[in-house]
Amino acid sequence: MLPLASGLLQTRPIEWPTLALFAGSYALFAASVYAGVAGLVSTVPAVLAAAVAAYAAFTPMHEAAHRSLARSALLNGVVGRLSGLLLMAPFLAVRHFHLEHHKHTNDADRDPDHWSGRGPWYLLPLRWATQDLHYYYLFLRSYHAQKRGERIETIATLAAMFAIVALAFGLGYGELALLYWIVPARLAIFFLAFAFDYLPHYPHEITAGQNRYRATRAIDSALFNVLLFGQTYHLIHHLYPAVPFFRYRTVWKYQREELMKLQSENLAPLRAPLPLLAAGSLAAPRAPTIHAAHPVQAAAELDAL
Repeated sequence: MLPLASGLLQTRPIEWPTLALFAGSYALFAASVYAGVAGLVSTVPAVLAAAVAAYAAFTPMHEAAHRSLARSALLNGVVGRLSGLLLMAPFLAVRHFHLEHHKHTNDADRDPDHWSGRGPWYLLPLRWATQDLHYYYLFLRSYHAQKRGERIETIATLAAMFAIVALAFGLGYGELALLYWIVPARLAIFFLAFAFDYLPHYPHEITAGQNRYRATRAIDSALFNVLLFGQTYHLIHHLYPAVPFFRYRTVWKYQREELMKLQSENLAPLRAPLPLLAAGSLAAPRAPTIHAAHPVQAAAELDAL
């Protein structure tokens, strides 16, 4: 594990880049809705901009789920819940199933995100589009196993969102709710399931229990590190869940040589109807300077979940 003195594995009182991303996602969402409704831009780019805002909001919600946005439980909770609204996602349910994903990565029976990687290739887009619906199915199936407070808040959040949509349709604003909330959320969830659930864990055959270094991938690309908010280095996130997203690449640099060796054997290449990967390989940076670090070990954060 990296020396803690480096500060890379420690959550600061407030991780300002994550908070800035949260504020930026809401600013972009508000601007896209205003521009579309006011006729400053046509509907399609306005809806796509709102989808980008919803996509960006996932990262602060994800950081809050791991309590890596801040040391304050209150701040993590507030930002996580507000970020989830843009995705029409109840924060506590997302947090629960995401932590289950960490504990049971690629386990066909226990990993909630395995939904996005199973089945024939031609059905995968349908699975990416319904990853959150699969969460709701699992929520109902394991209803009594959930904490009572989490059950109540999840149901209340879903009911409130449905009520808002119903009210919008009742007042004649249904088209706006559809175009600037429902559709952007669905588009964002589709891409999130593809980029954060499918790609990093392909071919979804090696479980974390068997080999955590091969259950999750890292795609070494400076360009996609920015576009995917660090999740090109998804392996780092699974090894060190408390590390903020904007430090994944730095941690990767420290341990790149060892991690590449641990990943190189028997790891199938990613499937190719994916232009994203071709661009990723083209954008891959030169081999970074390897800094001295202790041998890679199992992350205590993951073991503690």
